[in-house]
Amino acid sequence: DVKILQIGENKFREGCKLKHLLKPLAGPHYHGQAAAEANELLLSILEQEEYDSVLANVKIIGLLNKNVGLVNVSPLPEEKLKDKIIEELKKVKTLEKVEFLDKPIKLIIKANKGQFDNRHSRYWLEKGRLQPDFSVPIEVEWLLTTNKSLSTFQVIDYQINE
Repeated sequence: DVKILQIGENKFREGCKLKHLLKPLAGPHYHGQAAAEANELLLSILEQEEYDSVLANVKIIGLLNKNVGLVNVSPLPEEKLKDKIIEELKKVKTLEKVEFLDKPIKLIIKANKGQFDNRHSRYWLEKGRLQPDFSVPIEVEWLLTTNKSLSTFQVIDYQINE
């Protein structure tokens, strides 16, 4: 287990919304807007419904031309609230797809050569950076990027593990 200190965060204040953008901020009005709007909307729905969550966020993934919102809420809410969250998030114009996570997933990640070649870096990213912010267990398929300007990593896709 990797112990990550949570600086300036608690269940009442999620911290920087852009940390939920798991792809480059190439277009702030598209990528950044999706991360900010989706997370604000999720938190306001949970507050309105007086739902006591210990984790709530929308991770924004996908290729640069498509924003996919992966919804994480723990503990998992009942179907009625899940449906409301999905319905409201589908109205966010900068999100092309919304998936409420309730089963383990595999994240497909492109990483730069330095991260891809360093097993310790990949382990820390998976177990220390990503898994704590997901409400379901994750596994990662790592791909070496051909994009020389990608300075870190980008979650390009996902698969639900049945």
